[in-house]
Parts: sequence; C-alpha cells; structure tokens
Amino acid sequence: MKISNLIWKVGLFTCCTVALAAGENEWKSFENADGNQSFTARVVSYDAKRDSATMIMKKGGQRISVALSRLKEADQAYVKEQAQILAANSSFRFKFDKFMEETASNRIGDTTTTTYHGGYRVAVSNYSSVNVEDVEVEDLVIWRKDSFEGMGDDQFVTGSHQISTIFAGSNDHFTTAGIQMQGVVKKGSSSTSGGACPTCPTSTVTTRTLRSRDQLVGCIVRIRIAGKVVRTEANNAAVLKKYQDRFPSVAED
Repeated sequence: MKISNLIWKVGLFTCCTVALAAGENEWKSFENADGNQSFTARVVSYDAKRDSATMIMKKGGQRISVALSRLKEADQAYVKEQAQILAANSSFRFKFDKFMEETASNRIGDTTTTTYHGGYRVAVSNYSSVNVEDVEVEDLVIWRKDSFEGMGDDQFVTGSHQISTIFAGSNDHFTTAGIQMQGVVKKGSSSTSGGACPTCPTSTVTTRTLRSRDQLVGCIVRIRIAGKVVRTEANNAAVLKKYQDRFPSVAED
C-alpha cells in the first residue's frame, strides 16, 4: 500500500497543540473506519479543536496528520487516551510548597519540646489544550527524625489523591499527609564575673542549645493517567535521584 494513498484516504491536518518526543510512545497498528486499510505509527500529538492526531509512520518515518473520524472507534479512543498522557508528559507543571506549622509547645524544666505539623502543598498545572481525566497522584514525603543528633533516620510517608479532571489551562492542588514532628531545645544559663574589675556587676548569659529536630527532606509525586504511570517529579533533582525507588513497588502499566 502506498503511503500517499493512505494519507489521502484518512485526511490531513497540520495544526498540533500537544507535543511529546516520539520516543516516549509505542508503535501501534491503526485501521481506517472501513477496516480495509491499516498502518503502523506512533502518536506524537493531538489537536482537540480539529479532532486530529499527528503521527510518525514506522515505515519511512514520515510525519502525517490524521482526522480521527477516519479511524475506527477503538483507535479514536486510543488516540484520545494518549492525548492525556502526552499532556501530562509535556505540559504539566508542578510547584512544591513546604510547610511546618507549630501545633503545641511544652516546657519541662529547662527543656522545651515543640510539636510541628509538616508536609507539602503541591500544585499541578495543565498548560496543554487538553482536559486530562482520571488522574491519580501518588506522593512520597521523606523526612528525617532527630536530624540534629547525627544525621538522623530517614522516614517515608506515602499518600494518594484522585483528581477527576485537570482542565486545560487550569490547575489543581493537594496537600500531602501531615507528619507530626518535634523539636527539642534545652535552655541553659552561665554566669561571668566582672573579671579584673571587682566592682563590676556579674553578668548572666542565657543560651539556647538545639538538641534535636525532625526535618522535612523532600517530596516526590507520581502521576497516573487511567492507571498508567506517565510522570514522576520531585521538589529537587537530588531528592528524585536518591529516593524515587522508595515508592511502593507496583506495576506501572
């Protein structure tokens, strides 16, 4: 079958609004609505306004634009599902805001123990022209217990958030599970004399020594679209590199 004949049959458009490097999508066999022609290609982008998809042909690497109405229904549904994955991959932006809110403070003798409620507020923005549905966001918060006594011990808290739709050009927010953390401060005092001046008053210097404090280390989020992992982000690259394997081991497809 000649490619030129196939392209004429399915119809062409040139405008694309959602882009992703072609290597991140799999090759698939597509059929036209009549079921008498097929081709193997990879979805690169989807234009919701024109209801068309841009694809790269496996044979020859030619880029084509296909009107979805010319494809069979199952392939149309596949393209629209891929459009959401493309949007999440290329057009989602994340903002992480760390919070540490004091909830209680208790002093016994010269030691003050302060309790904090800590975690991250995460904003997910959709900069594409496609509404992304059936979104699940998994989060992993890393925190360190007693981080000022030695290096402390890494602790991990996971959470999951269902978002029905992240609309095109808008954003959604969620807050990770709150973590109860503590800081312990020991208050002491020392006295000094007037030194060589016997008539000078004695001065008292009060010191506050930090004994230990729990600390937030970072946050990683993993995006699923229709159950499939499509994106993993963190508040910084070092956290992602060191801790991304700490997510519970689950199938990604």
